[in-house]
Amino acid sequence: MSIRKRDKDYEVRWRVGSTHYSQGGFKYKKDAELFQAKQVTRIRNNTFTPPSSARITMADLSHEWLASKEISPRTHSDYEQILASLILPVWADIRLDQVRPEAITQWVTTLKKAHSPARVRKIFTIFKQTLDYAVMAERIETNPATRANTLGGATFLPKTRKEKRHRYLTPDEVIHLAEQFPEYTTMIVVMAFTGVRFGEATALQVRDVDQLRSRLLIQRAFSEVRGTLTIGPPKSGKAREIPLPRFTLDLLTDITTQATKPNDLLFKAAKGGPIRYRRWREKFDAAANRASIQDLKPHDLRHTYAAISAQAGVSPKALQVAMGHSDIRLTMDTYVGLFQSDIDTHGSALNAIGESAIEGTCTQNVPKIQTIGTPSVEPPRRFELRTYALRVRCSTPEEEEDA
Repeated sequence: MSIRKRDKDYEVRWRVGSTHYSQGGFKYKKDAELFQAKQVTRIRNNTFTPPSSARITMADLSHEWLASKEISPRTHSDYEQILASLILPVWADIRLDQVRPEAITQWVTTLKKAHSPARVRKIFTIFKQTLDYAVMAERIETNPATRANTLGGATFLPKTRKEKRHRYLTPDEVIHLAEQFPEYTTMIVVMAFTGVRFGEATALQVRDVDQLRSRLLIQRAFSEVRGTLTIGPPKSGKAREIPLPRFTLDLLTDITTQATKPNDLLFKAAKGGPIRYRRWREKFDAAANRASIQDLKPHDLRHTYAAISAQAGVSPKALQVAMGHSDIRLTMDTYVGLFQSDIDTHGSALNAIGESAIEGTCTQNVPKIQTIGTPSVEPPRRFELRTYALRVRCSTPEEEEDA
């Protein structure tokens, strides 16, 4: 490797095998030396890629990145739309090695003037993931979007507004709503007492109902992409089993006994075939109005399931598995308010155990514990906790009466 001084900059020259490479444009010699050292390290670690690999346009890179993603058709369509309408009109013809943090910062500032905070964050996330892919493919060493985020500081990305509180129905409200929706009464009850998503519920088949174990198997879901209905795995990408309450199993039995094939849909449109969301939603909203339940969304039935489960004493981990969340942190972040009573119960249980241990220590008169006053014959019922030491005050029967 060598560094050559040119008229206005420095150039680094090196060879890998029989191929010669060069990189100019370094204003200072120390920058050229730093670049040279990095290339030496990459050659030794077998991670070297030619500079030409970073000369791909952002349009070609984004298509390459999207093709590498294993995502649902609906998510793929969403990403494709954002790239086509909001990212590539600005970045399509720019080469990867010409993407600079300052330009990204200016672009995000423009986005903030035209879109909601949530939308801006989503656009930037997709853009950044595209560049993350370039780093992983060793086309570039660092992600300029990450540097732009650091350069912009805390105000670089707008803060999203606090989400509206979840809507939870009582079991009575669920039944009342189901009664107002005669075409899909069983579907409403199943959604509220199993937590399945709309796309999962409409893709359920007769064979997914396990009568012997009272289980519902979720292994596929419908999604509508640009008017076309497609079927694929659930949102988590994995099949799961949900316990079926006995009364929901009885309702489903009425449907399964009338089916002719194991792969028949449990819930069908009025004229047969899969249920389309838009038409079903119109009927759902009308049923909610008849039930005098305002501002209700179908997804609120899923939230209702979480609330009923927490009330029934279901653990957060069991709820995570049943709802198909990929991480328990998502379950807790979404429904942390439902488990506040668990925290109180936890504290009371610890208090009872600790109180029992402290009183037992006093009764046994262990020398390490400082005893204040004259121990009584009766077991103690009062104790005091100090900041740095535990002192047990064994009460006399007379003091207990005064207390």
